[in-house]
Amino acid sequence: MREILDLFDHFGTDLAAYQRELLATSAPQQATGMNRRVTVTMSGGLVDSVEVDIRWAERSRYTEIATEALTAFSTAQQAAEQVRAAVREPASLARLRELSSDPLALCRQLGLGPTP
Repeated sequence: MREILDLFDHFGTDLAAYQRELLATSAPQQATGMNRRVTVTMSGGLVDSVEVDIRWAERSRYTEIATEALTAFSTAQQAAEQVRAAVREPASLARLRELSSDPLALCRQLGLGPTP
């Protein structure tokens, strides 16, 4: 029971800190293709913009354009995922999520059910 009360005591503070960290991960991530002819900017996992060197694109084959664009999109997505992966859920939130996903464990933790 004490653990649950402690978790709830820390919940608001931990949640606010976690939200601030997640918000920081929505900062724009920019990446270019291997030849720097296509640039992709993403925020929060969504594409903000795509810039293409028009002169290059006008004289390039579609396969070259596709390869350059795919490289830029993949690199931007990987960068965004790495930034998001660096944010760890606070232990109190993880434990509350764990307990709320298993009603029997929650009841046992509260002393309302049989212990294993």
